[in-house]
Amino acid sequence: MVSSISPTLLPPPQIFPFLLPKPHQPHATPIPRHGQVKFNERRDLKEEADILSDEELEIEELMTEIKTYGHNFLIPLGKQMTLDEESADAAEPSEPGTSDSNSQTQSASQAEEAATDLDADMQDLDAEVPDLDASTQDLDASVQDLDASVQDLDASVQDLDADIPNEDSEASVVTDQSFADDERIDRGL
Repeated sequence: MVSSISPTLLPPPQIFPFLLPKPHQPHATPIPRHGQVKFNERRDLKEEADILSDEELEIEELMTEIKTYGHNFLIPLGKQMTLDEESADAAEPSEPGTSDSNSQTQSASQAEEAATDLDADMQDLDAEVPDLDASTQDLDASVQDLDASVQDLDASVQDLDADIPNEDSEASVVTDQSFADDERIDRGL
């Protein structure tokens, strides 16, 4: 049988005392009516604002802990130092004799250069864009030269075809007979 049956919606009093603190109220208690007020039950708006700001600070700290998780002990792939060590090295001034304003502007410009020029050691393919119109005109001229040379070759082939006698002519008969004579000699006849 179930020992915790109760006729109301309210839970029965606990046998063992509840050791955890009361759960946080999501909203402040409303101001009671004029006749039901006890002097020690007034709302303290300053205290509520302080509690709220403390909770906001706690949430911000938790979020920064989440965002910066591993900055002091994880080393990213391809790096030698943790992110905290890198930021500490970047924050140290290189020359202590320079003025603060110059060092701030120099560090800002260095930060911009470092942020924008991450691939300085790589070849910059965007720097030299060839003139596409000139290369297209060069290609067109070379195609026209090739067409002219093909036409010259066709003309020379036609000239050579005109110089070569047909199979019905006497020269071809003579070559056929000489070829047949060579075969007889090779066979020993």
